[in-house]
Amino acid sequence: MKLVFDETGNENKESIVFLHPGGMSGWMWEQQIKHFKNYHCIIPDLPEHGRSASVKPFTITRTSEIVAKLVEDCPNERVNMVGIGLGGQIILQTMSKYPEIVDRAMVSGTLVRNHQYKSLIARLNELLMIYKSLKNNEFYIKAYMRTYNMPKVFFEKFKISTHQIGTSSIERILLENHTFKLPPILETDERKLLVMAGEKDYNIIKDSSKKIMNNYHARGALALGGGHLWNMETPDNFNEVLDAWLQNQPLPKALISPL
Repeated sequence: MKLVFDETGNENKESIVFLHPGGMSGWMWEQQIKHFKNYHCIIPDLPEHGRSASVKPFTITRTSEIVAKLVEDCPNERVNMVGIGLGGQIILQTMSKYPEIVDRAMVSGTLVRNHQYKSLIARLNELLMIYKSLKNNEFYIKAYMRTYNMPKVFFEKFKISTHQIGTSSIERILLENHTFKLPPILETDERKLLVMAGEKDYNIIKDSSKKIMNNYHARGALALGGGHLWNMETPDNFNEVLDAWLQNQPLPKALISPL
């Protein structure tokens, strides 16, 4: 089955594929789509998410294969890729298996398995039980949005996305997310991969970002004033950083600090 996706700017020469984090859908890139009008933009809902909820089962490896097939139908041979969280993990997997289709990539808030992963997995069942009982509760949804500084205007869309994910899907998605190991990537350097984390991201995310940066000899930076979903929290900053990266220009110093 194919992913459901939105597409804009088909006539433009450069393409960007935007991959959302777990638990959300393509709508979370709204402010980026408005900004990057000069690009051909592809915005899928990932397997078992949103309008692609029936595309099962979700695995990072399988999703990278599906995304690669999606790119095959793109008018441009190589695409730029942008992802947060789970989306970033899929991009790294895609760069490993299909390096020929990726031009430049930016990943942010991307978790990598570390020495703590066994303790995280041990707590996963406990966390799942709590989440399953609360996930469709409006109070919980609003609290989650406040935690990540998501604009209130997205409440209805986020609520729908939350309802669309089944309990068995949650288990698969979280397990894939928490056990993700860095794949081998041969074609990467500071000109190809930008690794970001929000200044207010969790320390485990920042540590993972450093690991990705060092492992792939990539460029890395912290988004000043931003959290995990800084594309929604501070969209102008996100867009300016991404704009500079895609155009091979210096990153705006006022918006970043060393990772």
